[in-house]
Amino acid sequence: MTAEDEGPKNPKPQTPLEAAKPVEAANPADAKPEAAEEKPASDAKPETADKPTPASTAKPPQADEYDVVPDQAERTPPPDFLRAGGAHFEFDRVFTSGSAAFGPNAQAVTINVESTKSNIWTHIVDTGTIRSLIECYEPTTIDATLARLLDREGLVCLKGEPNTGRKTTALVALANRHGTGQVRRIDIDLTVELNEITEETITAECGYLLAAPERSFRLNDFGPLAAIAKNKRASIVIVTEAKRTPSNFTVEHEMPDLAEVFRKHLGDQAARQSRCDVECLNSASRCGSRCYLDVRSLCEESDGLAAALDQLASPRQAFDLADEIAKVRPNSHEELDRILGDRFRYKLELARRHLAIPGTPDPTERDRAGQRQAYLVAYAAFHGESLTLVSYAAGKLRDINGSGTSTGFGTTFSSLVPEELRPEGSIGPGDQAQFKDEAMVRAFLEVMWNEYPDSQQHLLNWLDLLVTDRRAHVRARAAHTAGFFAGLAPESVLAELIDVWAGNRLANSRQAAALTCASVIDDPRVEPSLRRHLQNWVSHHNDRRLDTVARAYLSGIGSHIHLEQALRHMRIIAERDAQAESPSVPLALTALAAVHPIGPIVTMLREWTTGRSVRLWTHAARALTELADAYPSDGASRRQLLLSWMGNDPQRHEILAVLWRHALLLPDTAHRAWWVLGGWVSQASFDDGIADPVVILISQICRDSVFQRRLEFHLQRMWRIAIPESSVISRLDAIAKGQTHASVSQIP
Repeated sequence: MTAEDEGPKNPKPQTPLEAAKPVEAANPADAKPEAAEEKPASDAKPETADKPTPASTAKPPQADEYDVVPDQAERTPPPDFLRAGGAHFEFDRVFTSGSAAFGPNAQAVTINVESTKSNIWTHIVDTGTIRSLIECYEPTTIDATLARLLDREGLVCLKGEPNTGRKTTALVALANRHGTGQVRRIDIDLTVELNEITEETITAECGYLLAAPERSFRLNDFGPLAAIAKNKRASIVIVTEAKRTPSNFTVEHEMPDLAEVFRKHLGDQAARQSRCDVECLNSASRCGSRCYLDVRSLCEESDGLAAALDQLASPRQAFDLADEIAKVRPNSHEELDRILGDRFRYKLELARRHLAIPGTPDPTERDRAGQRQAYLVAYAAFHGESLTLVSYAAGKLRDINGSGTSTGFGTTFSSLVPEELRPEGSIGPGDQAQFKDEAMVRAFLEVMWNEYPDSQQHLLNWLDLLVTDRRAHVRARAAHTAGFFAGLAPESVLAELIDVWAGNRLANSRQAAALTCASVIDDPRVEPSLRRHLQNWVSHHNDRRLDTVARAYLSGIGSHIHLEQALRHMRIIAERDAQAESPSVPLALTALAAVHPIGPIVTMLREWTTGRSVRLWTHAARALTELADAYPSDGASRRQLLLSWMGNDPQRHEILAVLWRHALLLPDTAHRAWWVLGGWVSQASFDDGIADPVVILISQICRDSVFQRRLEFHLQRMWRIAIPESSVISRLDAIAKGQTHASVSQIP
């Protein structure tokens, strides 16, 4: 942008460089990226074992540094401001003297302005999720008050205890006011105040949920935000646990009747499990499946279920109980009682009993109880692994929490893991750690974290030690356990453990951070905080954290990230010198292609080849060979995706041909690319359906003598030896001899 003005008649010459003043970065943490002691370039191929099974929203553009050049001119224009990417920058002193500007003795000054790093994100809540919440929602006495306050003020501060259904109440209220398709969520960084939410953030006639239970906002900021909401005909509900909130905006949340929540969710889930519909319910004959009406009647008659409902502490527990009963669809009271007997509440009590340390003055007994506690935690964290590995992990935990380094005389496996926890059968040295009920894994870890707060830091230190182990499966187990603890305390675990791993100089720790991200990306308790951390890792341009982001995409978070945002992240990562030799970028792009349309990915790779960056050329060539290669699991399907996307479109033929030419020429990829292309030729020789597209593609690639000579070499020295004589080989032989101007159908 160029600001021009006419200067005074007799100005004192001054250049823009003399007038410029240094401008501090908007965020001190972004001013200087952290130095990397170890470049990820030397890392081995990222591990993808034990990656979890895995919902997806767009984020704002990446934040870049901006350069504002102030001035000391004699004459200044009226105060104004510049806008770029939703951010505004006020200026009131712009240097305007010099012969290059408009008018006598004026000078043009260029001010480069880009958006600052955004710490505010909005996401559209899935309409299916909203409808499901509305169907199972149990009204409370505050619903009318909440709706009335939203109509009057446009903003409500919903206060209440955690795990009482505050977010569900807020989402249903917003959906009732604006419709199921107009509900969104606002995520903010821990340092953002309410006055930083501007009109550009809020979309007209939409409802917004801002869940910040751990934040305390300035009281004076609620009024301006409410004014923005009313001006936009929008609604904002802030879920918080802050002690001080404006009384005219505050509504105290009330927990719904958990028994009614259970009944509604049971009816919905049982009907889904039975695949019931209106026609089935209205017909005279019943289907072969267990009807959900019978299941509901059975539950209403059960005294044991009534007692279980009285013990529920949160809507989430009511949902879990309904899901379990709907999944089994019991036929009798005995079967229902068996389900209730195995409920998680009982498992928690069992875990508490075995993890308890008695208050006896006998140090030996207390030490053995501490050893049993450490062993059970390791037994749960390494469930399914060998007992030798469990003993190793338990020993590390005992070293950290100070409960001794040996099991002591007379300690047996049965004293560490009682028989009521283990499946029937003898357990020898080669057996695996197994619980009779796998739900005990969650019970032991949850009780240890929630009811022994002094041990939380010990558990984090324990996991931090395990990720340095040389064995990949040990690091993977530690990463998944960290993900479980992140579900119990998202902010503390992500900040104190995962963020540290992401910036570690060791590739193993970064890989553990990536596996943890993939294991919790679909957990609604962790997802908002995790998205903020991912955004910060990318925006800080730190090589280690960028490598962690690439590994996270490779581990499976791509299905939960909007493709456009993921591709922006991948370009930022690919341009780093530290990633020049790392396979993380092409493998991450291959993982994205497995869960997103392949067309935008291939188009982006083509754009990478148009610039002057050799790093982007190399990453594009490597990504193409990964997408085109055939692995036993999914390589053939990826190859077919490329061919199907190419079709008969000449423009797409040209895009793939350019990428192949780069891959076949670059020294880093040429050998493998020709080998992969030979695989295409081999498949085309036996599949007439792809024969013509492959021949067309190769004719586009070999349009000059350089590629024709290389094609002739591979035909004569390799492909004719490995591939039986076919029409495809004959047509390629004609292309190698220079018959590229003839149509493919004319090639013999």
